[in-house]
Amino acid sequence: MIGFAVLLANFGISIYYAPNIDAICPPWVYASFCFALFFYQIMDNIDGRQARRTGSSSPLGELVDHGTSVSVWHHRHQSINQSTHW
Repeated sequence: MIGFAVLLANFGISIYYAPNIDAICPPWVYASFCFALFFYQIMDNIDGRQARRTGSSSPLGELVDHGTSVSVWHHRHQSINQSTHW
């Protein structure tokens, strides 16, 4: 969930600078897209491995994990669209 929180913060920053996704953001915002996606992927893999290692995985945890992964796709598409101005 920490990785997802970083993505949400990044999404908020991008909406602040370009509310209609038609403005050009500062270059550091685009770099933060890359960092946020990389950080999310690392955190997602670490928590899954830890849950399996400790035997604390559950169907609900798997559902939440897949649910957050699906919502991350929206952020990925939004960041690509905003950075390429399609």
